[in-house]
Amino acid sequence: MSAMDLIQSLNKAGETELHQVEARIAEIKADIAIFVGARKAELEALRMVQKIIFRKLNPTAKKPKAARDPNAPPKKSPSMELANQLYDLISKEGSMPSAVAAKKLGKSAAQIGGVAWRSTWFETKNGEISIARTR
Repeated sequence: MSAMDLIQSLNKAGETELHQVEARIAEIKADIAIFVGARKAELEALRMVQKIIFRKLNPTAKKPKAARDPNAPPKKSPSMELANQLYDLISKEGSMPSAVAAKKLGKSAAQIGGVAWRSTWFETKNGEISIARTR
């Protein structure tokens, strides 16, 4: 039986038949596991069949995400946006404590402190955030 015949048979099979095939695959995989070195191709084929059966038995299961459009602009994370806002604020007004920066940006001091701590753009000295390097 070729791979295409097998796939067509699986598409036509009912739930009972699919469970029987899945049980038989589990038995075969246990036997093949003993001879793993020589039987890797068979194991991979059985894994593919199991994936098909799983998808047929669980149609509401989460499907893989579509590939991202390479022409789309890169996504900007909220923390990156906040880092840019903080950088702009400190470059205009100079170093300041995270509580002051948070109040001016309408964020919490914990958010500002976290962004300043994770980013290599900032450094903290004497309780104040300042710019460590250019973007």
